[in-house]
Amino acid sequence: MQATSARPAASWLPQPPRPTPSSQASQSSLSLPPLDAMTLHPDDLPDFKLLFAEAAEHTNAAVANRSEDPLRRRRRLEEWGRVDGFAVRFVPGSCRSGFAVPIVVDSSVARFTRGAGALQALTDDLAYADLPNASRLFPRNIADNTECVHLIFDEDGVRFTLYRVDFRVQNMLGSVGVVWRWPHGGPIQALKLAERQVSRIRTALRFESAVAARSVNRVVERKERQLSVVGEA
Repeated sequence: MQATSARPAASWLPQPPRPTPSSQASQSSLSLPPLDAMTLHPDDLPDFKLLFAEAAEHTNAAVANRSEDPLRRRRRLEEWGRVDGFAVRFVPGSCRSGFAVPIVVDSSVARFTRGAGALQALTDDLAYADLPNASRLFPRNIADNTECVHLIFDEDGVRFTLYRVDFRVQNMLGSVGVVWRWPHGGPIQALKLAERQVSRIRTALRFESAVAARSVNRVVERKERQLSVVGEA
């Protein structure tokens, strides 16, 4: 399988929804690559298996409904120009074991109509509302903008540690979260995986731009041929 998936949607995922025709018409100048091309891929985690891939829980309505003030959250998402989102989760395969191995790797992406909106979403006060006790870290920048947090939490008497890297690439907002059993884990692995996702997003954006450019060239050439025929007549 190619290192970066492109059209059509990769065979290892269900076909994620694309923007409706009305939204495509209003965003005719916007490059919106397929969602599955912009998250981590099984090739990025060869010893892990895909647990789920979903888009339904990452629509604006679903994201807003999970907040304390759904109406306010929905308005803010619309103001930012958020279009939709997609997420995948990987867990260790049967051959991976040991406390030093991450137990969960999450990767997600959201599409926005403009880069400024994606940046607003990244830096919003509510960006880490679901991680109230997280500590903010300051990693090297791997994209247009990069944020990172660290959280230690307990579940069923077991302590875990989470490192999450959020980043913006043009009008796309990506995120990678990695969970280990405490005290294992560190930000470097999470950052490396985030860099891999950044690479996938950039490749998908270049691919979409190239497709759009070829489409425009074909339209121009067709109009030139029509004018030529009219002139000869």
